[in-house]
Amino acid sequence: MIIEVLMLTLYCLASLVEGKTRLSPRPSLEDFRKDYVSVAQTCHEVGFIKGKYNKGDPVAFHVKLTKHFKNLVKGSKLIYESIETNVGEGYNSKTGIFTAPRSGKYVFDWAVMSFPNKVSETTLMVNGVAKDLNYCKNVKTWPHCSKMTIVNMNAGDLVWIAVSSDKANVHSGYTTFSGFRL
Repeated sequence: MIIEVLMLTLYCLASLVEGKTRLSPRPSLEDFRKDYVSVAQTCHEVGFIKGKYNKGDPVAFHVKLTKHFKNLVKGSKLIYESIETNVGEGYNSKTGIFTAPRSGKYVFDWAVMSFPNKVSETTLMVNGVAKDLNYCKNVKTWPHCSKMTIVNMNAGDLVWIAVSSDKANVHSGYTTFSGFRL
């Protein structure tokens, strides 16, 4: 296994120079070169070469709030401005909306830190329909609450986090939103 990974790595590097080397899952070098279309394509598929997103690439994002919000009204959208990860470029930090680049099952997780003795009730919205709820309140401490859900999505579906209580109070930095395609 280690030898195969090393061979793949060497051929990926060689493809950057030659652009014509072929790959094979078989152990001999000749067979290794016969089975695949090109090293560059294989290297791209396994993530050694970055480039234009295609339908086989993974999708994942992780974002954070950059400022505190108090007394957000029901229906307000949380706009996470700090992008930690955005593989597939589905998350828009200007709108707070994740647009699914591919159809499939997606896992979403969002965490909220509320202020002591304040409520922060948020909902995962998919195309304007509430899918799951995250209720966060604690009288004495800074409550940190998280929720995870799995959603079947079509390419182009829209996902965001919205306030579902009358008012919400959220702390920055510890309030995050993440998602990935299974």
